[in-house]
Amino acid sequence: MSGPQLLSRSVQRLAAQAIGAKQPDLAGLMAAWPDVVGHEWAARCTPLAFIRGRGGQNAMLEIAVTSGEALLVQHETPVLVSRINGYFGGPMIKGLRLTQIDPPAQGRRKPVKEYEPLPVDGIDDPELAATLGRLGAAIRDSAKGR
Repeated sequence: MSGPQLLSRSVQRLAAQAIGAKQPDLAGLMAAWPDVVGHEWAARCTPLAFIRGRGGQNAMLEIAVTSGEALLVQHETPVLVSRINGYFGGPMIKGLRLTQIDPPAQGRRKPVKEYEPLPVDGIDDPELAATLGRLGAAIRDSAKGR
């Protein structure tokens, strides 16, 4: 048995435990999501839950998507539904229900504070001296609690 197969089984098992016994199909889909919809779409949306219709028929797949990506996902819903149903080998879902989420935190970074460089003696390269001076100013200000 190779490493990727073991990792895949571990991820499926952990996802199944996290989701619970209610939706084992969702656990398998989550583990295979990038392979099912493609890595580009997997970066844009994530499966959350199956919403079963009456009698277990006509399920919808709820997926999380940022508001900026929702229109793209909505436009490509038929393609995504086809890929997801292909993974299950038959008509498992009839459509997608989009749940909008906030964009990831790394997209909202604080602006970097510019520091006036401290004078640095003994460095011939002016660019290096300025960089070290800004580093010294940042360290000084962080020690003072600014």
